Amino acid sequence: MAQAPGAGEELCRTLRTVSTILIADDNEANRVLLTEVLEAEHYRIVHAEDGDEALQLVEEGEVDLVLSDVMMPGRSARLRRAATLQLQ
Repeated sequence: MAQAPGAGEELCRTLRTVSTILIADDNEANRVLLTEVLEAEHYRIVHAEDGDEALQLVEEGEVDLVLSDVMMPGRSARLRRAATLQLQ
């Protein structure tokens, strides 16, 4: 009997349809780690160190998916709203 795909498998299928991923995090180590993992899977990665920079990239329409730290400097709450609206 086949099992239903788990959340991880579903995320992997979703990511495979995405070309550009924005990593928004004020922690450089997190950005580096995520970049290494995702570039190995052939995604284009753009970075933002704070909410203001991330918001600018989202508004420019540069990204297909946002991976964001929820607690970082700048307009984090506004970034979450804009990313949700932009990416729908």
